[in-house]
Amino acid sequence: MSYGIGSLTPVTDNVPATPEMCDLHGRALELTGRLVTRSQLAGAVRQDVTAADVWSLLTQLGRQNAWLTRQEDDLMRQRLLTITLAGLRPQPDQDPLPGEPLDTARYKELWRVAE
Repeated sequence: MSYGIGSLTPVTDNVPATPEMCDLHGRALELTGRLVTRSQLAGAVRQDVTAADVWSLLTQLGRQNAWLTRQEDDLMRQRLLTITLAGLRPQPDQDPLPGEPLDTARYKELWRVAE
């Protein structure tokens, strides 16, 4: 099995993720999900933001997502731009984010690429 994406890929575009990096990323994604959920319950983060949205915002804003399909990339860019411009904090009469969020399982799948 080979590994994809990786935290250094935005810098070098060719550093493969190791199994350890994939495992750590999975744990970080899980913890981010917990943080997002707690923040949503406290009313500090809008209800339609996901952990994958936060990670995508942190790692992909302004970067072409070559590992996503064209449709996923277009949707993710729309979501990230909307989140960035509107902020993560909920607002009265807020429009919902466009489309469905990238499923956490799909986001994890992006870290592992079959041989």
